[in-house]
Amino acid sequence: MKRVLLACLLVSLHVLGGGSFVDIGSDRQLFLDQDLVDEMRGAEFELHRPVLREEVLRYEKPWEGDTSWHPIVIRDGDRFRMWYRVSQGNHDGVAQTAYAESKDGIRWERPSLGLVESQGSTANNLIWPTPGNQGINMCVFKDPNPGVPEGERYKAIVQTRDIHGLVSADGLRWKPIRPDPLIRRLPDQNNDGPHAAFWDPWQSRYVIYKRGWWGATPEQQMDASGTSGEANRTVRRFTSWDFRNWDGPEWVEIPFGTQPREQFYTSAAIPYPWARNVYLMFPMRFILDREGEGWPFPGLSDIALLSSRDGLRWQRTFREAWIRPGLDKNNWHERAMSFGSGLVRTAPGELSMYMTHNYRTPDAHIRRVTLRQDGFISVHAPDLGGEFTTRPLKFKGSRLRINYSTSVTGSIRVEVLNHFSRPVLGFNLKDSDEIYGDELDRVVSWGENEDLSGQEGEMVRLRFVLRDANLYSFQFGAP
Repeated sequence: MKRVLLACLLVSLHVLGGGSFVDIGSDRQLFLDQDLVDEMRGAEFELHRPVLREEVLRYEKPWEGDTSWHPIVIRDGDRFRMWYRVSQGNHDGVAQTAYAESKDGIRWERPSLGLVESQGSTANNLIWPTPGNQGINMCVFKDPNPGVPEGERYKAIVQTRDIHGLVSADGLRWKPIRPDPLIRRLPDQNNDGPHAAFWDPWQSRYVIYKRGWWGATPEQQMDASGTSGEANRTVRRFTSWDFRNWDGPEWVEIPFGTQPREQFYTSAAIPYPWARNVYLMFPMRFILDREGEGWPFPGLSDIALLSSRDGLRWQRTFREAWIRPGLDKNNWHERAMSFGSGLVRTAPGELSMYMTHNYRTPDAHIRRVTLRQDGFISVHAPDLGGEFTTRPLKFKGSRLRINYSTSVTGSIRVEVLNHFSRPVLGFNLKDSDEIYGDELDRVVSWGENEDLSGQEGEMVRLRFVLRDANLYSFQFGAP
């Protein structure tokens, strides 16, 4: 489904000489919302859903079970690493964390680690909890800060009634960062997870996105009955400069639907690594008012897509599901599909994510999904053509690069406009080379000229004219 929606401007605006402009520097610009678009004619935003790929791990080991879920995946040097919850039935108290790794992100192995005993043996891939410790739904990330002690290179949160912090030198052997919780259970929110945690590279601080009840009384929240009335499962944010002392919570701003009433059961929130000040959320969208056929528990779920420029105010250019349950009947129930945190590059131009399918059934497993680099939402025009013009911009660099796709009859042309919205000499539409094909990083040219250094630091607009084409992102940079 394609649609043009208006959105408020959340990117950085500057005012100069009576006019406003967006300073994009040399940062990559994605079309997740309409923040950079001023006018659009004959073109519209298009939502791109990921491609379901292979099953990478079936929950089939004796210590795994039908409520195993929440895979966290990172790329760490020349390998991919995964941490995931293992449990059988609805028994959080006995849930554990297991570990797997892969050379290509497709074929995964469970190493025998000898760290945690299960059924009288340590010949397994379990890593947590170790004797004397507790906590479930581990969320792991690798801390990139150069001054961090190597014994704290890997960080994680786990939950009991509270949120606890863990640190590790290798991602396998963990210890609490301090004896008391990072975040105690608040008297006005339910505490079940899983949550999301990461180092925010754009704001240089640690972040936890934690579940909470919006609109329920403290009594309802404490006894988990906040699903009644007008209460909604939604998300709160905590922040920290040192991972030990936390500020918050603050409610994030999320536009919900109205009928049937949505709740966001998880967030799977991440900073997008390849575009500054871009945050993504892939929540399990929970609908309490519907039921799966023959299923004993109320509710249905699918996956939504949200984006943010600051991590606090979130937008939904498309309110439709990003991933539907599909033909698989084991996905038509209340918690069938969910993502843990993680978005990794597995091939040139290919991003992979990992989700639990068929939760709480004998077929429960982890499945990989893929999408194009920057390929969440694009600007699309049909064969009859369309165009859009950006807001006034200031950029840094001398070349304009685009991530795009056309049909064999389609094309993209680009015009550079000055602060009077007049074409810049030598960079008008008739000079623009007709671009067609499918490329992740194409330099835009006007005849023999690619050099935009004369416009660097000036206030300009870009006019994109498309025909049977999709534009995913653009970026200014060096030759």
